[in-house]
Amino acid sequence: MKLKDIKLLKTKSKEELVALLPGLTKELRELKLKQTNASEVKYKIALIKTLCSN
Repeated sequence: MKLKDIKLLKTKSKEELVALLPGLTKELRELKLKQTNASEVKYKIALIKTLCSN
């Protein structure tokens, strides 16, 4: 699961989203290590949290 697939997550149930979180968390950690655009990482984290809270 890649972050670029975020749009597809809107069709998933909360349980499915929670199951995907470890992979997304790992990818976010790798993005941080590469020091990519911090605001982009923060946006993606917020998006994941929003999707999981629905």
